Amino acid sequence: MPPAERVGSTFDFTSFDVEGTAIAFHFQLKTATREWRFTEMVEVPATLDPAAVGPLARLYHLASGLSYYKTLPAQTLTSGYPLRPNEITMLRALIVDGLAEFAYVNDAEWALAPTFDFAFDDTTPPPIRRNDGAPLVPVGGGKDSALSLDLLQTGGYRPIAFSVGHHPSITATAATAGTPLATATRTLDPALAEATHVTGYNGHVPVTAMNSLLAMIVAQALGAGPVIMSNEDSASEATLIWNGRAVNHQYSKSGEFETLLRDALATAGFDRDSYFSLLRPISEIAIAKRFAKLTPYHRAFTSCNRAYVRDPARRVARWCGECAKCAFVGLILSPFLARSELTGVLGFDVMTSPAITTHLPALVGLSGFKPLECVGSVAEAATALAMTAARFELPDGPRAVLAAIQPPSPGEQAALFEVGSLDSLPARFRPLLTT
Repeated sequence: MPPAERVGSTFDFTSFDVEGTAIAFHFQLKTATREWRFTEMVEVPATLDPAAVGPLARLYHLASGLSYYKTLPAQTLTSGYPLRPNEITMLRALIVDGLAEFAYVNDAEWALAPTFDFAFDDTTPPPIRRNDGAPLVPVGGGKDSALSLDLLQTGGYRPIAFSVGHHPSITATAATAGTPLATATRTLDPALAEATHVTGYNGHVPVTAMNSLLAMIVAQALGAGPVIMSNEDSASEATLIWNGRAVNHQYSKSGEFETLLRDALATAGFDRDSYFSLLRPISEIAIAKRFAKLTPYHRAFTSCNRAYVRDPARRVARWCGECAKCAFVGLILSPFLARSELTGVLGFDVMTSPAITTHLPALVGLSGFKPLECVGSVAEAATALAMTAARFELPDGPRAVLAAIQPPSPGEQAALFEVGSLDSLPARFRPLLTT
């Protein structure tokens, strides 16, 4: 049941202001007894042209607003300006699917069905001049974006790395690639923490959608070329099914959302090819196989979420050896690196780690659903375990898990390493995956 305070509540995407290198995004959450006003600040590494970035700022305004909407998911959504149909379609998807995990964790399915009270903008904006500069590659410090940088460089491109905020693994990845690093900062309104404490609602938001749109804003400001993401085919698999609803922790990395965002960008006047994921046609395990050969990046990357927590007392340098991400990344690399070599990279033996003991059954599908993390498909995890067992004798725990499952057939395993449809990639980038 929704809280009584939700009755008659509204969340307003109020306005945004572009000035110099900064954009201020304003929101309002109002109930019968409370009112919160939020302002989020974004700072980018170049002067912004309000006319050029305005359509992108509108999209970012909608996506980033979910960080504030979730404090008390309001009954009605409004905005300070009319919205185009594709903007509304994108926002609806980010709520229904991008906040599905939030609703699951908080037992708040009602949060996924607000009333949309928007005025419609049926005008057609003029085309935005396409930039033919260097590709901009969002880098999070993990293996996927490192592979994208390497593929682009091998293909003769000179990409620019992009990050939201700073992290040693991001800096190290860009330095290993020898690419410039453009960084934007996103400063949440301090009142968000207060509102969250008061209402008690918190949880996962589709942050990749927000970072994608920040990358588009920075690319436009820098005169860069397309924003090239590193989201793989496996990100489209649901994490679990709840009340008949697919819950995907990685929804804003999925192929479905990529299409919706490209549609919204096209409606806003941008070329659809200004945003796409280079790794969409391949699986996570295929990425791991390719990344295993990129040894210069092995000491730079990390995928452990505990390396990114804000509290220094809880933060680890690179890998904790306990979480689901550590388990999955170690497992997916095990078929392609010697056990001692992988132990040197991670700092722990993945097959005897607490991470594997705790999370391996869920990763291979024995527990009914995957961990609520950015991990690959059940078939990939099972395949990685079977391939690792063919290389060396597994310890008792992983061996018992392998005995309890039916790994994919040889043909199914081979299919995981094939390059899928290239239709979502601009023609000039397709050879990067096939040659």
